[in-house]
Order: sequence, then C-alpha cells, then structure tokens
Amino acid sequence: MFSISNVKDFKCVLNYHNGINNLYQGKFDLSPRALEKLRYAIGFDYLKRFEDLAKLWKQENNKAEAKYYEECLRRTKIASH
Repeated sequence: MFSISNVKDFKCVLNYHNGINNLYQGKFDLSPRALEKLRYAIGFDYLKRFEDLAKLWKQENNKAEAKYYEECLRRTKIASH
C-alpha cells in the first residue's frame, strides 16, 4: 500500500505475514519508520492521529490499544514542546 515496503527491523503491521489470520492475530501498530513513510505518503498530524486512535480503541473496549495510543499521544506532546 502506498509503495511502502515491509519494515523488518521493528514489530510492525507491515512485517511479512503468512496469511490474513496471521495478520489478525498480531498487533496493528506501525513502526516509527513505517509511520513516517505513511505520513509522508498521505500527510497527517501525529497528535490528531494518536488522539483519534485512542478514542477508537476506547469505543471498541480495547483497553490495551487505547492505553498504547494514549501513551503515544502523551510522548508526542512532550517531544513537540
């Protein structure tokens, strides 16, 4: 997608998967490198993305993913000041 190749040096949704079931069993996190490639390809604001994903996972009652994106949001806010 978007000509973004596999990112093999991190645990990332863009890593190679043997099939759709293998993909669904994993996490949906993008590595820092893949996230930057995607931002370059389509453009987005990191703060808004992490905030929206935290809200989405809260609505889906997935506390682990919501907590992960809340932490991403917290760290991004600190880094941007």
